[in-house]
Amino acid sequence: PKGVVTFQPVHIESVVRETVELFRLRAQEARLEMRLISTAPLAVVHGDEELLREMITNLVANAIQYTPSGGAIDVHLSSRRREVVLIVTDTGIGIGPADSKNLFNEFFRTMEARKVLPEGTGLGLAITRQIVRMHGGEIEYAPHTPHGSRFTVTLPTRPPQV
Repeated sequence: PKGVVTFQPVHIESVVRETVELFRLRAQEARLEMRLISTAPLAVVHGDEELLREMITNLVANAIQYTPSGGAIDVHLSSRRREVVLIVTDTGIGIGPADSKNLFNEFFRTMEARKVLPEGTGLGLAITRQIVRMHGGEIEYAPHTPHGSRFTVTLPTRPPQV
């Protein structure tokens, strides 16, 4: 992320919905089912809207790229207490336990990811984690059974403490 970072109230569901809609055609062309499930229509986070959009874009784009035809992608947004939770799951190629510990490192790509998309840089998830942390949040990866990935982003609804 570069340039000036501007933190202000952001209606996160709008950003998530717009991003999912932006990728809907690409998902349909890849014969993937993509669903948005939101129980947080009024959730507001204090952040930089463009960086939050980039974070969501990275997660959704990865899910589409690494999910074979006929698969599914779910984007779920919810809120609890003083945070919002964004979960992106897919039925894609998944990430092995040995690779998951390096997943957010710059330039790291799994062997499976290189087979599917040889030209990737290995920067998307590192940038995504940096954006999440800039917003005082956390990102976690977990396998999604029986195949695929589950990325969980937790963002505070209050401004990060400086």
